[in-house]
Amino acid sequence: MKLFLYSSYLLAPEHRDAMSRLVGKAPQDITYAAIQHATDVEPDSSSWVLASSASVCIRREQIEVIDLQQWRDDRDGLREKLASKDVIWVCGGNGFYLRWILRVTGADEIIRELVRAGTVYAGWSAGAIMAGPTLQYFDAVEDLTVVPEVYDDGLNLTNTVVLPHMDLADFAEAMLQINNQLRQAGFATAPLTEAQALMIDGEKQELLWRSGRAISRPGKQPICYV
Repeated sequence: MKLFLYSSYLLAPEHRDAMSRLVGKAPQDITYAAIQHATDVEPDSSSWVLASSASVCIRREQIEVIDLQQWRDDRDGLREKLASKDVIWVCGGNGFYLRWILRVTGADEIIRELVRAGTVYAGWSAGAIMAGPTLQYFDAVEDLTVVPEVYDDGLNLTNTVVLPHMDLADFAEAMLQINNQLRQAGFATAPLTEAQALMIDGEKQELLWRSGRAISRPGKQPICYV
C-alpha cells in the first residue's frame, strides 16, 4: 500500500516530489479525491482547508471534493468515483466525526479496498491519524459532543499511528502524552512536526523533512519514532 501522511501543508519541494514519485505522475497531472468531512464540525475551517489544498496541487481542477453523504445510497458509484482518482486525500479536523461519517457511508471499506489495490492514500492531521489502527487516546484533543456515534478504530492501512503537530504549542503537550499512552499500549507511533511527512510504499517507510533529509527503512516492521 502507498500512503503519504503529514501534519498540515506540503509546502516543500521535497514533499511534493516525494508525492509525485509515490503516485508515478508529474505533480500537475495528479488527481485527488478530497474527503473534507472532518471540517464539517470545525468552525472557521475554510481558510486552512483552502491553504492545505493549495499546497498539494498546482491546478485547482486537480482536486474534486467528495461529499460522502451524497453517495450514501450508491456505494458502487462512490467506489467508481474514488477509483477514478490517483489519490484519496483525507483532510484534517475532528477525527472522530471523520471516522463516524466514513463508517456510516461505507467509505471506510471502499477506501481500504482501493488502497490495497494501488490507489494512494494521503492524509493530513486527522486524515493522517485515520490511516493507522486506532484513534484511542485522541479524545483528549477532540470535541466528542459533535460526534453522532464514537468509533475509535482507524482504517488500519498501516500499523503505525501518526501523531501530527508535535511542534505546535496548542498540541505538543497533549500529543506527547498521547504518544506515551499509545507506546505503553503496544502501538508503533510516528510523531510528526509540521516539517515532516511519513511516506509508506509497501514495506518501505520514509520520514521526510523539509530540509531534504530523509531516513529510509525497508522491512516489514513499522518505524517507531520518539
